[in-house]
Amino acid sequence: MVVNFSAEQSNACKIQEPEIEAISKVYQGRVTFTRLDVKGQDDLTRQWKIDGNPTLVFFKNGHEVYRITGIMMRDKLRRLIEGVLLAE
Repeated sequence: MVVNFSAEQSNACKIQEPEIEAISKVYQGRVTFTRLDVKGQDDLTRQWKIDGNPTLVFFKNGHEVYRITGIMMRDKLRRLIEGVLLAE
């Protein structure tokens, strides 16, 4: 699972969103992608230590295995999914 912590008003998040939409189609049925709007979610962002937008948090078997803050383009996102989430 990849959770996209983002904010609608963020220009970086606006750039990131189409990249995630495109890659989610490639991994449909294998990786779940979800978006969480951080606006008004101060407790949640503190709990998950979200320092910037967008922040992508990768989970495998219910545990966080990787995170990255900032824009991640499709190719890098694909490499991370293959190496972090889909690796045996």
